[in-house]
Amino acid sequence: MDKEKIQKWLSLSDKYQKSEFWKMVFDHDPDLSSAAPVRSHENPFPRYDLYVHEETLVVSIEIPGYRKEDFNITLDSSKTKLLFKGAQHPPYSYQYRVYTERAFGDTERTITLPFPVEKETVHSRYAFGILELTFKKAPEEADISIGFDNGHTDGP
Repeated sequence: MDKEKIQKWLSLSDKYQKSEFWKMVFDHDPDLSSAAPVRSHENPFPRYDLYVHEETLVVSIEIPGYRKEDFNITLDSSKTKLLFKGAQHPPYSYQYRVYTERAFGDTERTITLPFPVEKETVHSRYAFGILELTFKKAPEEADISIGFDNGHTDGP
């Protein structure tokens, strides 16, 4: 096969392959780390939904491919933010990867809740890549009036 035919074949295959696939094949790049997608603010992960019904809040977090031991969730002290931290690892060694659209590695995301929740009421369920957390709304606390000490005076 001559060079002209190879160039024509590569040009035709690029129309259908639309990636750096052939460059990676011919360059034999063993690292291939540049082929991994990057998580960013434009592509937040994990994706989540919030549902409210009366006094109940449901947080549904999409984390396909994660095992329960690969992530943790914490509720902050104000009870208005959840912090998701996790790490996902590829199912095969990087030496076998030719192309990937999935991102692997450490990830972290803060989820702001619409109101404070009661930490004692949380129920969690994880199935089919969806983590579902259910909370009860925390009762609203009354404002506290702050008085002045009698010992303080104005002036000398």
